[in-house]
Amino acid sequence: MPWAKKTNDELDFYMDVLRKIGAKKINNPKRTKRELLIRGEVLRRNFTKRQMNIISFIFSFSLYLGKEKAIIPKMRDFEIAGVGKDKIRNEIDQLVELNVLDWNQEEKTFAVKDPWEWKVKYHAGYNHERGIELFLLNLNDAGIELYSDE
Repeated sequence: MPWAKKTNDELDFYMDVLRKIGAKKINNPKRTKRELLIRGEVLRRNFTKRQMNIISFIFSFSLYLGKEKAIIPKMRDFEIAGVGKDKIRNEIDQLVELNVLDWNQEEKTFAVKDPWEWKVKYHAGYNHERGIELFLLNLNDAGIELYSDE
């Protein structure tokens, strides 16, 4: 069975869990705000593909689930995100040095730090005004009114 189909079938099985994740996030607007901020900043910064995979992996097991830290017991687990065991330590060390990640080696936890602490430059294509325009365009397309007459 192709992996995308298998994953889709597994998600159908976990729909109740997905609803609970959504409810947890709605009930914690501060964490939801932080999640949105980090999502936006990751797109604006000049990360390598490998760093993006690592950040996305940690994000998926932490903020996406409505929690601050991801538990990743083995460095080898990053192979799931496409980063081999021979490369991961150096990449994690770089991301910690750039203030992007917190890594508690004893607890085997990783957290994405707040973006204002990051020491990663914006990429050359970053255009704040256009980013806002695209955000508003897509809010409108989703049927979400930014301003209400109420």
